[in-house]
Amino acid sequence: MRLFAALVPPARVREDLAREAAQRLNADFRATPAERIHLTLLFLGERAESWVAPFRQALEDRLAARGPVDVSPGGPGAFPGGTRARVLWVGLEPEAELLALHEDCRAAAASAGGAESSAGERFRPHLTLARARGRGAAEVPESWAGLPPVTGWRADALSLFRSVSGPSGPRYEELFRLRFPGGAAGVAGSLSIE
Repeated sequence: MRLFAALVPPARVREDLAREAAQRLNADFRATPAERIHLTLLFLGERAESWVAPFRQALEDRLAARGPVDVSPGGPGAFPGGTRARVLWVGLEPEAELLALHEDCRAAAASAGGAESSAGERFRPHLTLARARGRGAAEVPESWAGLPPVTGWRADALSLFRSVSGPSGPRYEELFRLRFPGGAAGVAGSLSIE
């Protein structure tokens, strides 16, 4: 299974971001559908199904002292940057708290066995809003810099997703959701991000 740990903004935030991004894209980019917008805390790569339970337990232990995080969208950006890019995104704050959640996921992955796939990469909290069509980088639309901020949200749960390839792009199935203290833990089964 191809897995990643993520925070998912509420539907209204994802819809606002998708709408604002779509208004600023040129034909060289395709917008991320609102239902796929999420903050990847840690890409875990291919894992056996038997790895999920130890990871969940290790993550529950790490999150026991965490509370909800008030997340605010920051400014727009692009990877790799400059005037040409493959990915257009909006940054997220508070970076320090989101980095701490990233580190919790890394520690839980190491505890569950095996190194995490994002090792060695700098974590930059962001929501991917568009990708270049084709394999190369495309010219970043000038209007991208004018992407207005949208309403923030309170992140009160962390989810583990399985990415399943399909003809219309990936589908994300939530395997479990852990609420930060003050909420109940839940198992979502084979639900897509909504």
